[in-house]
Amino acid sequence: MCIRDRDIYHQPSKLFLLNPNVVEMLIENQSRELYYSIHAATGNKLIVHNMDMLHFKHIVASNMVQGISPIDVLKNTTDFDNAVRTFNLTEMQKPDSFMLKYGSNVGKEKRQQVLEDFKQYYEENGGILFQEPGVEIEPLPKKYVSEDIVASENLTRERVANVFQLPSVFLNARSNTNFAKNEELNRFYLQHTLLPIVKQYEEEFNRKLLTKTDREKNRYFKFNVKSYLRADSATQAEVYFKAVRSGYYTINDIREWEDLPPVEGGDKPLISGDLYPIDTPLELRKSLKGGDKNVNES
Repeated sequence: MCIRDRDIYHQPSKLFLLNPNVVEMLIENQSRELYYSIHAATGNKLIVHNMDMLHFKHIVASNMVQGISPIDVLKNTTDFDNAVRTFNLTEMQKPDSFMLKYGSNVGKEKRQQVLEDFKQYYEENGGILFQEPGVEIEPLPKKYVSEDIVASENLTRERVANVFQLPSVFLNARSNTNFAKNEELNRFYLQHTLLPIVKQYEEEFNRKLLTKTDREKNRYFKFNVKSYLRADSATQAEVYFKAVRSGYYTINDIREWEDLPPVEGGDKPLISGDLYPIDTPLELRKSLKGGDKNVNES
């Protein structure tokens, strides 16, 4: 959440980030307009109209104005993951356990002697035991299973990725969704993660930060996400090639994106025919066959 500050001309000048935990949403009874009540640490309260507050929500239904914290959604998931880790860690820290079996004709004193000898020998020999005649040693298995931690960790990562609308591979989680190319992964991330966030920012900025004069001049906020979809060199070269021949990119447009200096005449759009300046009259456009020479060359 951000509160908008205005200058002496009542124009937007600054944005101040707010902790959503100190903000309460209110609906006015008569107008049914949305207001925000900000509770300061000093005990003061500030009531702000919704046009002066930028409210960005992560998870929200179509008929809701208040978002849901992803941390709250993941609380049970993280609690379960912590419980599994704590249980397995406790099992790992337990000392090795054994079951001693001996004949029924062994007396109480003999049993106590066998037990003490076993403990002493185990401690003095670093856990190495020798099984004597008449006594059977059976180790008791621990309930710790390493696969439990791996499965729990992968499940946690998948749920976190789902809540934040991220590809599971971004969190190193095992997933059935495979991408043949990085471009496919980037496109998935853009469509399912970035664009919903970007759209929300654009809507809030366009609605609450633009003045009447800005709207009359057809100004608006728009994030450029094309750079994120840059393909491999071969694919990008093909896109540039078709764009130049179709006239909707100029040579200097492409050179700017590739961090190259502009060239003279590179700002004029070209069209195939084969590649005249777009304002060249039709009578001056002459298509040449292979081996023919231009008039200027003869």
